[in-house]
Amino acid sequence: MRTLLLIFFIIAAAHVSADDKFTVAKKDSETGLWGYVNKEESGRTLWFQRAKRVSFGTLGIGGGSKNELLTHGYEDEWVISPQYEDVAKEFSEGLAAVQLHGKVGYIDTLNRFVIEPKFESMKNLDGFSLGLAAVKINGKYGFIDKNGAFVIKPIYEYAENFRDNKLATVKQDGKFGAINLNGELVVPCKFPLEEAMTSVPFSNKPYREAKEQAAKDYAAGKYARTLDITTKAAAEADAKINGGGNGETRKITVKDENGLKSAYADDGSCVLSPIYDDIVPEDDNLLMIAQNGKWGVADAFGRIIIPAKYDIITYDDGASMIVADTGGRIGLYRTSGMMVLPPCLDGIDEFVDGKAIAYINYESGLVDTNGELTDSIVEKAFLKAVKMDESNAPRHEVTSLYNQILLACPDFAMAHNNIGIMDIEAEDYKEGMNRLKVAHKLEPENTEIAANLKQAKKDRNQRRWNRIGSALEVAAVVVGVATTAYTTVETIKHGSSGGGGGSMGAGDIGSGSGGGSSCAQILSEISRYENKLAKEAKSTGGKAAHEAGKNAAHRIAPDMVDGSTAMDLRVINSGKSLMRTYQKRIDELKRRARKKGCL
Repeated sequence: MRTLLLIFFIIAAAHVSADDKFTVAKKDSETGLWGYVNKEESGRTLWFQRAKRVSFGTLGIGGGSKNELLTHGYEDEWVISPQYEDVAKEFSEGLAAVQLHGKVGYIDTLNRFVIEPKFESMKNLDGFSLGLAAVKINGKYGFIDKNGAFVIKPIYEYAENFRDNKLATVKQDGKFGAINLNGELVVPCKFPLEEAMTSVPFSNKPYREAKEQAAKDYAAGKYARTLDITTKAAAEADAKINGGGNGETRKITVKDENGLKSAYADDGSCVLSPIYDDIVPEDDNLLMIAQNGKWGVADAFGRIIIPAKYDIITYDDGASMIVADTGGRIGLYRTSGMMVLPPCLDGIDEFVDGKAIAYINYESGLVDTNGELTDSIVEKAFLKAVKMDESNAPRHEVTSLYNQILLACPDFAMAHNNIGIMDIEAEDYKEGMNRLKVAHKLEPENTEIAANLKQAKKDRNQRRWNRIGSALEVAAVVVGVATTAYTTVETIKHGSSGGGGGSMGAGDIGSGSGGGSSCAQILSEISRYENKLAKEAKSTGGKAAHEAGKNAAHRIAPDMVDGSTAMDLRVINSGKSLMRTYQKRIDELKRRARKKGCL
């Protein structure tokens, strides 16, 4: 029996995700929906750690609206984007209850349904405790294991999860009592308030005695049958979670209702209401949704992973990454809705072995699935901004590039410094001073930033700014990585250090300026969208040919063969709509390429 209990504890401990302690529920003020955010700095991605570093409040410069200038409005790191009507406050034993379309299910920390939504809404949502969870069905509460099967039958008016003392509060005939892990009523339901049963002196004597007995029964192995069931269910749930992916593929039917698209599951339930201009199924249970000319991502359960707010959305199924494009700037999301990099890239290739070639201002480097940029892409883009600055380029063009750099790397001190100088030159003294303070806090040892700040404080009317300064020191770093960047990229793309066959040549990387890098980036983007277009055209063409064959057969033998349905045509038309979106982007990129002489 001791061996059985030990196994139970080992499996239960293994099932508790390391992310549990970082993740806490939060309600989105705009949508009113719930999701989960990182609550501890140590659990944040690198981008959010950098963004947090430069918040004015953290630096002691003041808080409030000023933070948006530095964190670009990303105040919270959504581990799971707001998509639920209600959620458990936090994960427990690796799972959390969530309410979607009025039904309750259980997700893991990657937002995958381990138990699909099928239970009724409850007063208090929670995770699991001792391998069991209280749920409500047909108006009654019972307890399920991690496979969603009832271990204690639903016979109670109300129930709460088991506590560490091996007792759970239940309610019958309007009164509270308690049961043990075998579902036996060990405290009669006679208390008008739960607190009277558990906490009030004298009246809580039956509960105290039941608690002592439960501890003895647990040690004696009297709950062996229940523990055996919950242990096996936990192991099966772990296997499902560790198996990866987004679970079994759900078949979704897209319908046209009065000119708007909706989506239905196999059981006939509506997962997406008819409010969308288009719905296009993708791999891994994802659905691309279009609304008012913008695209977003939903899934086969009807969860809105990313609202329809981007110009183009594509899914890189090999890396399970959502690539979002707005105004020509590209950001990255995970399938849970977690943003790993805000829209700051000018272009990106497809991921290979967890890395992709990315571009900022036509400078190239690598980005991984955690949103981390390498090969000094930010430093190279910064040097180009400095050159523009020195050449007296229009202020808005220079600041736009500096801000793009800060969106990619929020704690880049010299970019803050240079924007601060430009702000002060434009007589925006308060904003400029704040920027210089941020730069100095980020790099207190940088003598030129310190001199600029000192000068700004000393003399607000006559200033001599050294805008470039230690930026030139970055050049040495850039030169050092220019050669290795190409080798690394080719290794990632082709599995060797050789050069051939890629979308770029050695002369296109790290050139710092000129048409080479810009052409490489634009042509790479054209290639990426042409690949997407070709893939969709092949899929849609195959469907169209299949339906044409069905129609021909139907004309020959209408009593024996069915022709195409309206649903078949809607699926084909959805594919054609997505193809038009890709083609529009390709045409736009080709116009840019011709203007630069790349084509």
